[in-house]
Amino acid sequence: MARVAIVIPNYVLRGLFGDPTAPPLGAALVAAVLREAGHEVSMIDADAEDLAPGQVLERLESRAPDAVGISCNYISKHNPTLLLAREIKQRVKCLVFVGGNHASAEAENLLASSGGAIDVVLRGEGEPTAPLLMGSLDRKAPLDSRSLEPRHVEALDRLPLPAYDLLPMARYTRFAVLTSRGCPYGCSFCASNLVAGPRVRLRSPESVAEEVRLLRACYGERFLWLADDTFTAVPRHARAIAAALGGLSQPVKWSCMTSTTALSQALLGAMQKGGCEYVSIGVESTHPDHKRFMGKPVSDEGVFEAVRLIRDAGMRVYAFFIIGFPGETWDAVHHRVRLIERARFDGVAVNLLIPLPGTELWDMLVRSGALDPAALDRDRLFARFPSEELLANTARLVSNWTQLSAQELLDACAQCRAAAQSE
Repeated sequence: MARVAIVIPNYVLRGLFGDPTAPPLGAALVAAVLREAGHEVSMIDADAEDLAPGQVLERLESRAPDAVGISCNYISKHNPTLLLAREIKQRVKCLVFVGGNHASAEAENLLASSGGAIDVVLRGEGEPTAPLLMGSLDRKAPLDSRSLEPRHVEALDRLPLPAYDLLPMARYTRFAVLTSRGCPYGCSFCASNLVAGPRVRLRSPESVAEEVRLLRACYGERFLWLADDTFTAVPRHARAIAAALGGLSQPVKWSCMTSTTALSQALLGAMQKGGCEYVSIGVESTHPDHKRFMGKPVSDEGVFEAVRLIRDAGMRVYAFFIIGFPGETWDAVHHRVRLIERARFDGVAVNLLIPLPGTELWDMLVRSGALDPAALDRDRLFARFPSEELLANTARLVSNWTQLSAQELLDACAQCRAAAQSE
């Protein structure tokens, strides 16, 4: 059997991103599946441990793996992945494979840019294909490329629990658990369906509750984030999960992400009873000019009703907004400001639109000439601690496809955030 190391790379500009808050579930599940198949598996979360590439290489050299898998989930991990792959190929001299959302979207780009350092990109969900790749390595036999076509795990309960024991769990401030995969919506700016696809697949409530119980038994009490793209996409499932969490011997506090649809008084009441403390909803924009970019039904009335229902159930409600859709105007910005003032969320996150490879919006902007992928500063995108210079650079990028200047875009974000603070 093969010795396999799974690496989560650190950012190039570490100071802009801060510490990760939760374990890397996708990489930990691939590690668990490979271990279940009999391989000797280790993990290095260079992000959580803030490791430089040289430190990662030292650890890998001491383990002498037959293969190294690199998790490349975000566009800001593109360059760190290439850097690590080249160093691994030179110093460790083993098979290098890459997986994750961004890797799935930029497979050809990563392979070509690596100069032969990356041998394989696993597109789609990695659990079905990683064991096939390692099996071919064991047999020293070439793998039919069709075997590595994107696949989905149909029966989620058949997956082992993520390999938490291989991660530095003390460094994460919360637990993250998936109760489903797939999102029924197809927003043009969202990359979640690149790997999981649009069809929602569900875990049993019993398996979710058992994972939470084991996490708490092994690593103590922490807040739980249900990391589903749209937790209430299947209301009966959400109710069952809430009941299972509420049935644990020790109460658990948790939150989830969803849309303004598929909410009801009964469902939200069950969620609150099961320990849910707050719900985050993705609004983005309800302006008529932006509906074509939304793959989900969203309206002012739907937002107000969702806020009312969540509040009546005794939970807090937070909302996400995006500024910078193609053709963005002050009229559309002021529409959001009025919505935020009326809805009176407990908090809002307002961000500039950053197109992601593989999405419909990315393709549209590239075709129009508004976005040049070669000129994109990938290392700074989605930074959690942006500097004024970084914000200005991002705003200049977004101004290429809006009717607002870079400064106006920054002012628009500020106005929306201020609206959330107004009495």
